[in-house]
Amino acid sequence: MSFFRHLQAIAFGFTLIAATAMAPAQDRTRISIAGSDTMNLLTQRLAEEYMKTNPTVEISVSGGGTGVGIRSLMDGLVDIAQASREMRPSELQAARDNGYNPERHVIGLDGLAVVVHRSSPVDELSINQVRAIFSGAVTRWNQFNPEWPDSRIVVYSRESSSGTYDYFRSRVLGESNFANNVSYLAATAAISNSVGSDRNSIGFGGVAYFMRNPDIKILRIKADRDTPAYSPVTADGQDIDFETVQSGNYAISRPLHLYTRQEATGAIKDFLDWIKGPKGQRVVIEIEYIPLLPPDELGIGVADEDSDDEGNVD
Repeated sequence: MSFFRHLQAIAFGFTLIAATAMAPAQDRTRISIAGSDTMNLLTQRLAEEYMKTNPTVEISVSGGGTGVGIRSLMDGLVDIAQASREMRPSELQAARDNGYNPERHVIGLDGLAVVVHRSSPVDELSINQVRAIFSGAVTRWNQFNPEWPDSRIVVYSRESSSGTYDYFRSRVLGESNFANNVSYLAATAAISNSVGSDRNSIGFGGVAYFMRNPDIKILRIKADRDTPAYSPVTADGQDIDFETVQSGNYAISRPLHLYTRQEATGAIKDFLDWIKGPKGQRVVIEIEYIPLLPPDELGIGVADEDSDDEGNVD
């Protein structure tokens, strides 16, 4: 299935995924999931694949952002929250005050890409340079390099309810705040489209959402002035560089989480265990995220990623 066709599915905001051979309604177990838009495509595909061999389970997946998912979980509206960041101490305390002890399940990794327009002369930046742009300390490209355009930098970010926003702010901005000139967009796909349409722009988001946009350049990132610059994608830009992200050499990567209110049991536990196993981790690779184990330990090679692609996501 093509990458862009998946993204179109996300736009509906709420997707009810039914197994191909459904059991009678009264015999089905229903699991509801909401949260991170970055994880929406991944969780939908995991649910689809799981239900193919578990027809008595019906899983619904919706987005809305990490914060929305966690609130919905604690309010009893969903069974699982998908989160592209860890729960905040205040969220954990609120859960415990309500008698819950949330359980965290890491299901994969995501490389957070910093992107510019394909025609930009910029190929790499340090974390400090990225911070300077998004905090407003630097506002024109030629402030970094006199050979770069004397043009105002157009800056795009995810909105504040997004786990992607929270992680980027924590990892990159640190004690700094976002500049007043930053434009906030509701989805990574919107950032991809905006940066791909503006030669002077910069944005960030989950690397998988930028992989197939020919108008986007994914930058190499230096953790500091004295370290090499690493990219989350291979040299040809066609695949995620699993080893670089898994090793931590790429400076902006994060775990992807699913949370339950309590220790998982029954069908929910079985689904989560399946995700962490070889079949679920293969789906993680197919959606162009980074598995918990190297691909060769799952019995597959990177070249197998797009084997079912007809033509491949906050």
